[in-house]
Amino acid sequence: MTPAQERVLRQRLSEGFHQLPGGREIVRVTRNGDNRVILRDGTQKRGHHVDFAQVGRVARQRG
Repeated sequence: MTPAQERVLRQRLSEGFHQLPGGREIVRVTRNGDNRVILRDGTQKRGHHVDFAQVGRVARQRG
């Protein structure tokens, strides 16, 4: 993880985001459906990743 990623990650964690495991080049964080990807240079993009802990729960809700 680069220093720029660490700085942005600390800021997002203080805002209530949770870091998702995995990834070497990018860091994935999520908060209440707001998914973001932190790139190596510290910039962020909207992410479309899924928190795998919630995948089974959504399937059960649908029936």
